[in-house]
Amino acid sequence: MRKLSYLLVGLFLTVGLVGISFGATKATKKTADKVYAVKGSISAVDATAGSITVKGEKSDVVLSVNAETKIKINGKASDLNGLKVGDVATVVYKKDGDKNIAKSITVGSSIKK
Repeated sequence: MRKLSYLLVGLFLTVGLVGISFGATKATKKTADKVYAVKGSISAVDATAGSITVKGEKSDVVLSVNAETKIKINGKASDLNGLKVGDVATVVYKKDGDKNIAKSITVGSSIKK
């Protein structure tokens, strides 16, 4: 009887720990995969810092632009130097801590409505 009790306790602990570890992994993946978007007028372009600021509906959003950011202006590939203050852009981005990392920036006629 005592062996059976030890076996059941061990089994419950194993199942519980496995369940907790899968739950933690799943929550982490959800946070990491979250994507945001902002559409608005570009109010600042800083090529030196590699960032742009977009006037969103509620507030300005500062976005970091890196080598992986895809930039399209009127359907054609471009770079940070092609963006101008006043351009209306749609930016898809992810959060990395307190930074917003732009994944894609679309300006002009290639914006889907």
